Amino acid sequence: MKPWLALFWALAFAPLPAAAEADGPDAFIVRASAGATVRAEPRADATIVGVLAPDDRPVRNLGCAAQAPGWCRVARGGISGWARAPEIGEYPYPLRPSFDCAKASHDAERIVCRDGALMNLDIHLANTYADALRAAKGLDTGAAEAVRLLRAHQHGWVKGRNDCWKADDKRACVRDAYERRIAYLRARWILDPPGETVAFRCDDAAEVTATFFNAGPLPAARVELGDRTEVFVATRTASGARYDGDFGKFLWIKGKDARFVWDQARPERTCRAN
Repeated sequence: MKPWLALFWALAFAPLPAAAEADGPDAFIVRASAGATVRAEPRADATIVGVLAPDDRPVRNLGCAAQAPGWCRVARGGISGWARAPEIGEYPYPLRPSFDCAKASHDAERIVCRDGALMNLDIHLANTYADALRAAKGLDTGAAEAVRLLRAHQHGWVKGRNDCWKADDKRACVRDAYERRIAYLRARWILDPPGETVAFRCDDAAEVTATFFNAGPLPAARVELGDRTEVFVATRTASGARYDGDFGKFLWIKGKDARFVWDQARPERTCRAN
């Protein structure tokens, strides 16, 4: 079975990762004088994805591996992977989100301030957003406009998160908002190494290319159609692997076949992997 096809079936039958269910402390601090080496897998010979600086803090804990004692999955800025316990230690200070809890004026903010796991997500998003801003400012052309749009979209996201007061399960709504925004930004600005890239040909002769990212709290797909690029984020589905975008857009993959909606003004496309 080809690697990308195996990935799709794995996503179809495995639950999406839950950032709120991390084992161990909420956050770490880098204790090793040489920094903490972060690897793609919890083993000493795995690919190095980055190095966290000495005394770096807070480093988000995504869960310590029961099957690999002494390893914890961590995230800090644009680095996400596995670090050895001897190089990191529990962050001994109370976590604080990116905003002042004393001035929290919305239900969503007050929920975050009472919940360590959500504070972790807020810190993760703040770091991710800062990395995305740096990437936007570093563009060779159109940097000023990219920064303006990124800031405007982030402001819009905050308004959307605050609308979670309307939800039946407010905490779940807030968590989903953070997880989806982090996954979106990390794929949109390629803040993590991309995974498999798959090209599809659709029934109307359109060619769609999807590049998959799996380092964030949710899997995401960076989808290209012609000269346009959109990011779709994984959502739960009974079969296949479905990625949803804004305004009803989606990519739903089952084996080598896919259903694809890019624009509500156009009919759903049926596509097949090349």
